[in-house]
This record gives sequence, structure tokens and C-alpha cells, in this order.
Amino acid sequence: GAQDSSTQWDCLDLLGRGLFEVGEYERAGRCWERLLGMDHPPVAEPVGWYYLGECHWHLGEPARARDAFGRAVASGIDSHHARLAERRARTLREDASSP
Repeated sequence: GAQDSSTQWDCLDLLGRGLFEVGEYERAGRCWERLLGMDHPPVAEPVGWYYLGECHWHLGEPARARDAFGRAVASGIDSHHARLAERRARTLREDASSP
């Protein structure tokens, strides 16, 4: 039921953040991908995409990171994570245009 998916979402959120904090970016990214594939509250959209973008960035995948950060911004939800994603996306664009 709804309680089960909410609990699963909470667990993936905590696990994804924890794995990210200890540098397990590949495993953290899988948590965020799974979380984004589930039913989730709209406010979770920029959070999930931001963390997924950070995972890709740390794994040396700037194109995938840019895509994820762009999706966080495109969610249309003005939140802390959407603003972080917007700043990170801008930095990646600037890096890509530098000689």
C-alpha cells in the first residue's frame, strides 16, 4: 500500500544520502535512480535529480551530471536542491566552454 512505498522511499532517500556521504557514488546513484522511478512526492524530484547529478559528477560523467542537474531545475520546484543543481549545472557549462 501507500505506507509501504512511502517507507521504501524514505529508506532509499536515507541510503542514497548515506552512500553519497561516504563516497559510494555508484551505489548511491543506483538508489537515486530507483527512487526517481518510484511514485514520490513532487518535492522529491529536485532532491533526487540533484543527488544523482552529484553522483555522476563524482564518477567523472559530466554529460550525465548536466542532464540530471537540468532535470532538477526543470522540475519547476523552487527548493534548496533545485538551486544547488542550477549552480552546479552552470559550473559544468562554464567548464565545458573553457578552452
